[in-house]
Amino acid sequence: RVKQQYVLTSASVQDILRKYRIRHGNDYSMLADEVAVQLNDTHPVMAIPELIRLMMNEGIDFETAFGWSEKIFAYTNHTVMQEALEKWYLPLLSSVCPDIVKIIRLIDRRFMKEMKSKKLEVLPDRCLIRDNMIHMAQLAVYATHATNGVAELHSQLLKDDLFSKWYAVWPERFQNKTNGITQRRWLGLCNPELCSIIDPLIGNGYLTELSQLKELEKKITPAFCKKFIEVKKS
Repeated sequence: RVKQQYVLTSASVQDILRKYRIRHGNDYSMLADEVAVQLNDTHPVMAIPELIRLMMNEGIDFETAFGWSEKIFAYTNHTVMQEALEKWYLPLLSSVCPDIVKIIRLIDRRFMKEMKSKKLEVLPDRCLIRDNMIHMAQLAVYATHATNGVAELHSQLLKDDLFSKWYAVWPERFQNKTNGITQRRWLGLCNPELCSIIDPLIGNGYLTELSQLKELEKKITPAFCKKFIEVKKS
């Protein structure tokens, strides 16, 4: 699993840099202005140290590379369950990705220094490396500019519980992005034929207030069902 994650994240980051170099050569000063990466849960979090590693290989100093990385990456947390918050055994990760571990240690030292400068206690809930394990969720929150949940209640749980110690330091980084689809796009825009048989019966207010579709229950007739089947076949 470690090898799989590293191959996929490294390939993605290298491809981003390849495309960037086509536009700007080796001038990386615009990288954080042109590139945005959303980390879909903890699985691709290795992309953070990988980008920093690649930048340092280009002669960029660690602080500059970290600053760019922080602006580029944002983190979506999908669940508060501990099973999904990846923790890698340090010797295991060192055996597969030693250079990545070196960068994570640099990030961890930076974190310790920043906590000291803010006169904040280094709490276990904020530690990137703890009990000989690398905590990818903590790395994701610390080394990005935004953390979001995928529903209002979920995002509140991140603030109140799972990442409450981080929220106390950087409340402005925490956001909500409700997961799912919108009827405006997936019905109004993508299926105008279906809208054309609904609108005459109940109007089009359901496009902004989905609960209005309940009014359709009273209007369903054999004739409507026939039209509905024709639309689906079409």
